[in-house]
Amino acid sequence: MPLQGNYYEILGVSRNASTAEIKKRYRELARRYHPDVAKDKAASARDFVRITEAYKTLVDPEKRSTYDLTLPKPAQAAPSAGTSSRQARQTTYSRQAPPGAASQRTGMRPEVQKLIRDAEFAFIRRRLNEAKNLCMQAISIDQKCARAHAILGDIYRARKMHNHAINEYNYAVQFNPADVESQKKLTKLLSKTSPVRFSWEEPDGSLTKEAIIMNIVGWSIAVFILFLVNIYPGKPIPWLSQYYLSAISTWSWNLVGIVFGDGVLVGLLLSINKLLEHPDDELVFERGKGGWIIVPTGLILTIFGPIFFLGAAALYLAFGFIQSSLSSSVLRVFLATGVIVLMSALMYPLGKLSVLLFGGNVAFCGIVLGWYLGVMLRSEDTLLTD
Repeated sequence: MPLQGNYYEILGVSRNASTAEIKKRYRELARRYHPDVAKDKAASARDFVRITEAYKTLVDPEKRSTYDLTLPKPAQAAPSAGTSSRQARQTTYSRQAPPGAASQRTGMRPEVQKLIRDAEFAFIRRRLNEAKNLCMQAISIDQKCARAHAILGDIYRARKMHNHAINEYNYAVQFNPADVESQKKLTKLLSKTSPVRFSWEEPDGSLTKEAIIMNIVGWSIAVFILFLVNIYPGKPIPWLSQYYLSAISTWSWNLVGIVFGDGVLVGLLLSINKLLEHPDDELVFERGKGGWIIVPTGLILTIFGPIFFLGAAALYLAFGFIQSSLSSSVLRVFLATGVIVLMSALMYPLGKLSVLLFGGNVAFCGIVLGWYLGVMLRSEDTLLTD
């Protein structure tokens, strides 16, 4: 039988349970309901999602306090003889109504309606990051906004982030039981989602021990790789000088491979640690603070960065500043590219100036590739079975 009730009832703890009790109870239920050990995979996956959802809310003091406000108060004494039958029915309904029912009856606030409408238009135009931000703003105003959670579910599903989509659809159905469409999408995802065997984050959002170890190892390898430029510089590529590419005539295949490979690893680490937003939103479907752009600086950077990175980066910064479309993710990519190029130039014994001027072409390509690989690994797409 599927788990029912509010979050306290799902976890089997009292409303005044301590955080330690909630964590202990979550670990017990996680072991019992994990799809890896259950016979009915679909049912256990559904219960496991609800258990995790309840834990994430109750273990966070701020979320727990907000959630407690949505719960009905303890049953009070029976209405007096002077109380009308209509008032008694209203009192009974208020105790039994599911969280979010009140907001569904009265409708959304005007500012929330506008945010939702803008989010729907952004989603249709495939501006997923913009749609996501608008939905998060709506939820910050009304945490029980079922439509915002449903749109977030669609966004995560479009990005192949199926476990996140399941959580959002679950919220949408909980806050609006009449949302049949979200229920269908939730059921479909649950029916084909395999259990997560490795998680980059704990339920409270902190990094797991495995993720911390992988970060230490990954960044250590990224630094060590650059020292190989000095240890194994290689011989200059002969045909570079033959084809009048004198600016990079001192480059070796070792240099190109090391700089590109280090860029891939750095881009992967930045992306998988959520230091970079989705590359499509930053490089393809970019937008300014006013919602418009004239010069598609992200596309220009993507196209011309491999040809002359310094020029493309300068153009991006100039027009991005004018259009208010500068991206913090792209600026982090610039910083990472600069560090790789600078260290490579210091390590390479043959042509330091040429590495400084044109090394960004190679490093930038590697970082963008690693950026996309990180998105694929974070998306849980590899955890699905058809």
